[in-house]
Amino acid sequence: ETPDDRADEELANERKIRRSLQRQLMQKEDEIEQLREENHITQEEYRARLQELYAQQETSEKLISKMVEYYSQIDYDQIDEFNRRISSYILNGELARADSLLATKGDIGSRIAALKQHQAVNAEEQAELARRQQALSESEALATKEVNDLAQDCYHKYEIMKMQYRNDSAAYYIELRASLDTTNVQWQLDAGDFINKYLTKYDKAEEYFRCALRNSMTQQGENSILVAICLDKIGYICDTKGNYTDAWTYYQQALEIKKTLFGEEHIEIAKSLLNLGNVYDQRGKNDEALESYNKALEICKISQEENSDVITQIYDSMGISYYFKYDYDNALLYFTKSLEIKEKLHDDDLNPDIANSYSYLATTSQGLGYYDKASSYYSKSLNVYKIIYGKNHPTTISVTSNMGILASYMKDYKTALKYAQETVDLWKSVFGEKHPNTAKSIFNLGIAYRDMGDDNKALEYYNEAAKILTEIYGNTDPYLAMFYSFTGDIYYNNNDLDSAIKYFRQSLEIRQNIYGESHPDVAQSMVSLGQVYLAAGDSDSAIGYFRDALKLFKKLYGEQHPDVAFSLANIGTVYFMQGDYGKMLEYGNKAMEIIRPFVHRLSIMPIYAPMYRSYMELIKQSDKYVDDFLNFNSEYVFTITIEDDSVGEISEYAVLEYNDWNIESLNNFFEMEEPESEKILAIKDGVISEYSLDKISSITLDVKRIGKEQKSKIITAYKTWKKEHNLK
Repeated sequence: ETPDDRADEELANERKIRRSLQRQLMQKEDEIEQLREENHITQEEYRARLQELYAQQETSEKLISKMVEYYSQIDYDQIDEFNRRISSYILNGELARADSLLATKGDIGSRIAALKQHQAVNAEEQAELARRQQALSESEALATKEVNDLAQDCYHKYEIMKMQYRNDSAAYYIELRASLDTTNVQWQLDAGDFINKYLTKYDKAEEYFRCALRNSMTQQGENSILVAICLDKIGYICDTKGNYTDAWTYYQQALEIKKTLFGEEHIEIAKSLLNLGNVYDQRGKNDEALESYNKALEICKISQEENSDVITQIYDSMGISYYFKYDYDNALLYFTKSLEIKEKLHDDDLNPDIANSYSYLATTSQGLGYYDKASSYYSKSLNVYKIIYGKNHPTTISVTSNMGILASYMKDYKTALKYAQETVDLWKSVFGEKHPNTAKSIFNLGIAYRDMGDDNKALEYYNEAAKILTEIYGNTDPYLAMFYSFTGDIYYNNNDLDSAIKYFRQSLEIRQNIYGESHPDVAQSMVSLGQVYLAAGDSDSAIGYFRDALKLFKKLYGEQHPDVAFSLANIGTVYFMQGDYGKMLEYGNKAMEIIRPFVHRLSIMPIYAPMYRSYMELIKQSDKYVDDFLNFNSEYVFTITIEDDSVGEISEYAVLEYNDWNIESLNNFFEMEEPESEKILAIKDGVISEYSLDKISSITLDVKRIGKEQKSKIITAYKTWKKEHNLK
């Protein structure tokens, strides 16, 4: 509405009001005049009424401007019909009709009295409401205090139960605290952490973490450190459950938030890089994992966090990566570094982090061939885990599984089978049938049956494990490649070479798709294929795969590595099969020089055997090779590892006599006929003993490089023993 429009409206309203007042004046004058004419009033009353009328008219004239302003401001569209009609009547001078209409609402005085009574009641209600609000505030404050008090009591009970290793009771109280206030982010996180770590109820833990995530986003926005922490914890659950893609997504989201908050060089960034590295390791991308760990390590050094739990976690993870890469020396280095820091940080004999270090050291010692050390470390860690976590915890189950694998390495196959079956049952109870850990445990059960000589049973479990992993990941999991490789081994050992090639090829293809061309497992698949083709008589294909593997091992490890040595021996074996014994010895000698630093923990039989046979073949051709053979053989002894049920021991002995062969003989040890007697003569720690083979449940032949001096002492002891027993 413009000013001109408003002015026109005011002028129109003023005209209406003035005309209305004028009509009212004339009407009143006529009424008074009629009363005088009809002698209802005297002349004096007539004059008095007119004067009163004119006085009222004068007063009304003075109110015209206010009335004009009032009626100009009325928005007739916004008032109800009743008041619109009254205003219209007044504006048009129909005052009687306006007054009559107002009267229908009742006496104004009575209505005002009723209003005042209503207002008094409202005032009383308002006062009561204020009193009740005060009481409510006091009650809420008391309830908050009681919640916090109860929460503290629950937490104390939780701590007591936890320290007594009563994990179910501890979980009850930490969850009870969480239920007291589901908007308390920290309480939800604490409950989820305990349920995850100690009870391994991952779905339930994830519920707590997701509740914490919702509340932290509501309370602090989407880019707070609490949100990042919640995302990390959900990512960890996904990682544990084998959902690596989801785990990566959550970890990456957390990292982006932390970068926004802290920049690139903060301890929280290091934690995220550690998490992402763990996913790389789970997917078999160990080099990428190590790159991530090294970045995290650099950040910790910048942040002056060089002796912290984060550092120990990084060292442990680096050790795991190196272990997966078969670099046991570096794995041992980082696991030891981690343990040294943990022992400074914790003085509790039942600390789970120290137990983790024992477990890592056990696995690495096993890889290095230090079985007694491994067994000791496993026992230490298992005792702690059972007390802290209980029997059905993944950490406890993993050690149980590893002890079974160690038993297999130590030729204790019955114990290995027992552990393997127990592990399958335990993983199924935790994760169900369709989980990577369940698949791996079923695969280990197959290995146990293979070691017991039941190849059909082994294949049955290998296939079951492979089926589970294929359903979960398709053909993209490194463990599936390993399953196929072991399946190929069984077919190879049973001379089903076509089936062996089929599975080794599948294994190689999966590994190449996952790792590319530069990974130890890719090279190992090449070695397996070379061995099968050699057995099939295809020397060209065999030597091609062996040379490819050698090239790859050198690229990965350099010249001085056991895998390089064994690859040279494999190539030499091809030459041996082709009758080129000199070429075999050339490659064999190179391999022996490389393997020398590692003989304390690796079997050199794959190198020694074809060299020994080559010398035997050359001696058949000419005696000139005898001295070369004696010089070569002066450092080595054949060993037999004996599992003796009569004394319950597993021991390694140097063989002195077996059938018509003895330690000084030029006879071919590898071509002995079935023994005429069930006796074997062996020496251990200077003590010579005779054993009955019918009392020995397991014999494993190997060869050890002990040096010329030590072998000379053994031969001298053997000669002395023969002389004492009047033997030639």
